[in-house]
Amino acid sequence: MKLEFPRFCGEEPASWIYKANQYFKYYRIPKHEKLMMASFHMDGEALVWFQEGEDAGVFGNWEALVQALLIRFRSTTYDDPMEPLTRLRQTSIVAMYKGEFKVLSNRIKGLSPTHKLSCFLSGLKDKLTEIEDGVTTAKVQEEEVEAEITLYALVGSPTPITMRVKGKIKTISLVILVDSGSTHNFIDASLIPGLQIPVDVSQILEVKVANGEIIKTQGLCKDVLMFIHGQIFFVQLHVLSLGGCDLLMGT
Repeated sequence: MKLEFPRFCGEEPASWIYKANQYFKYYRIPKHEKLMMASFHMDGEALVWFQEGEDAGVFGNWEALVQALLIRFRSTTYDDPMEPLTRLRQTSIVAMYKGEFKVLSNRIKGLSPTHKLSCFLSGLKDKLTEIEDGVTTAKVQEEEVEAEITLYALVGSPTPITMRVKGKIKTISLVILVDSGSTHNFIDASLIPGLQIPVDVSQILEVKVANGEIIKTQGLCKDVLMFIHGQIFFVQLHVLSLGGCDLLMGT
């Protein structure tokens, strides 16, 4: 395999540094050659900046260049990781959007589950509609993918890929588990009689558990109106026996 050393013109400095380090590692480039090699692959504004720094004796080695480069070319997007997260929008399937969202949200320390969920839902495409009283509603549409659920979600155990939020269906308060490892939305079967929401028992879904087991749902509740932190959502809920939570939202 032949690797090409990446060129740098001032955009995406963190990505360029990563690729350069991978190149150095692959070809075992000596430390004293790294700076010279990097300078040969700069263009435009980055090259002018490097020449000025070199004349001033700023860059003694590759590590010094990396630090200076990040300071000079790191944009506000990198300084404030919330900016790209709030601007992120789903452009293809949910799975790809979920992966992009996870990368950005993991860079933010202390982001509350409520805020994280709000950002995720706001980026989903084809979900916002207006009703007469001005309340914004959101309808999360499921992709045609194989249904999967994690073992943690089945038993309601908290993990790094799950978060708990509170919500309501009608007047009944719910504990909602948001699980990035599950693909669909599920509601605990024991809640159905109390909620008195219709169940289409002809819509049975085979769900693959992370351990390989296949379980079947008991039906589908369509367009269920749900409140989460002041927002109204219409969601599709597959009926399943859950442990430790009332409702599971897959992402």
